[in-house]
Amino acid sequence: KFIPKVIERVEDLGESLGNYNLSLVDYNKDNAIMFESVPSDKVKDVRQVYPAIVKKGVLICKGKVFVPQEN
Repeated sequence: KFIPKVIERVEDLGESLGNYNLSLVDYNKDNAIMFESVPSDKVKDVRQVYPAIVKKGVLICKGKVFVPQEN
């Protein structure tokens, strides 16, 4: 029961973003500047926490990624 409700909320959020011409951008090496990188000793690879928000190609809100902590 919980999972279907979460899926419904995510779909609603996606529709709401579209109504404001906002889109979500997932992390990759080419757009790393759009993300706050937080070192973590709990990850071995880059792990996205949440996506960046963009409107017409302009960054509105940085996303966040955990990156492996350098020893």
